[in-house]
Amino acid sequence: MTQPVAVVSGISGGIGSAIGRRLLQEGYVVVGLSRHAMPRDTAFYTEQMLCDVRDAAQVGYVVRTFLRNYERCDVLVVAHGHPPITTPTAPLHPMTFTDVLLTDVYGAFLLAQAFGSLMLSQHHGDIVFVSSLHARQTYPARTAYAAAKAGVVGLMRSLALEWGGSGLKINAILPWQVDTPRTQALIAEARDRGEDLLEAYLQRSPQRRLVQPEDVAQSVFALVENPACNGVEWVLDGGVNQSMWHKGYKEPSDA
Repeated sequence: MTQPVAVVSGISGGIGSAIGRRLLQEGYVVVGLSRHAMPRDTAFYTEQMLCDVRDAAQVGYVVRTFLRNYERCDVLVVAHGHPPITTPTAPLHPMTFTDVLLTDVYGAFLLAQAFGSLMLSQHHGDIVFVSSLHARQTYPARTAYAAAKAGVVGLMRSLALEWGGSGLKINAILPWQVDTPRTQALIAEARDRGEDLLEAYLQRSPQRRLVQPEDVAQSVFALVENPACNGVEWVLDGGVNQSMWHKGYKEPSDA
C-alpha cells in the first residue's frame, strides 16, 4: 500500500515539528515547508521545501515541485504563523498589521487553494488549520494577531462548506498558550524583568498547565482519522475559555 503523504507548513516551529513527528510515527511521508533551511532531521519530516507562504509565486513553485515528487497529498496542516504582536492599536503601524495577515491568512489561503485543488482532483483529503484561542478570546493590544487567527477560522468554515461534499474534510485547532521554544523565551525575558509570566499563565488555567505541542499533534491526527469531523473548531486550552477572569490592560511605561 502506498504511504499517505502529508504537507506541514511551519515545520521548523515547536508546533509544526511535533505535528510532523506524530504523522511520521503514524506512517505518513511528511513534507515540511519552512522559510528557513534546517538541518535534516527525520524525526520531524521526510523532506523539507523552502517556501515563504506570503509569496504566491513561491507557493506555486513548491506545489509544482511537490507534484513531480509525489502523486498525491492526503493531509495539509497549516501550522505556520506570525509571532504575536502586542502593540496598542493607535500606534500600530499599518504595515505591521498587514504583514501579520499576509502571513497567517493570505499564506493559509494560498496553501489551501493550491493543495486543496489537488485534493479535489483526488476526491479525498484533509486540511487542518492551526489557529489560536485568540480567534475567540483575546488580550488588549493584540489587534493584528486576533484578527489573523479569526480570519484563519473563517477560511476553514467556508472551505468546510464548499469542499465537504467533494471528499475533503476541513478543520481547525484553536490552542491556548503552547509550551514551545518561543513561549519559553517569553517566559525567560519576563523573568529577567522580575516578572513571573509562567505563573500568570498557570493562574488562568484550571489545569495549571500549558498546552503541549504533542497535544496539538494528537488532535491533528484525531481530526484526520475521524470521518465525521468537518468544520470542527477544536479548542485546546484546559478550560481557560470557560473563565470570566480578566486583567485590565495598562499602556507600556515610557520609563
